[in-house]
Amino acid sequence: MKIICCGIGAQGGKPGKAIQAGADFEIIGRAIYLSRNPRAAAKRLSEETRRTIRS
Repeated sequence: MKIICCGIGAQGGKPGKAIQAGADFEIIGRAIYLSRNPRAAAKRLSEETRRTIRS
């Protein structure tokens, strides 16, 4: 069974926190596709997720 957590970014969830709590995946949609620069937003969120998971 896989745990998928939504609400990361647009709904206030912090990237990486759900994975720290046991989720396998995080859904990060609106924080990326509604941004002015989706590529930069995806990169920033990816880096923030990695930092959170490592801490």
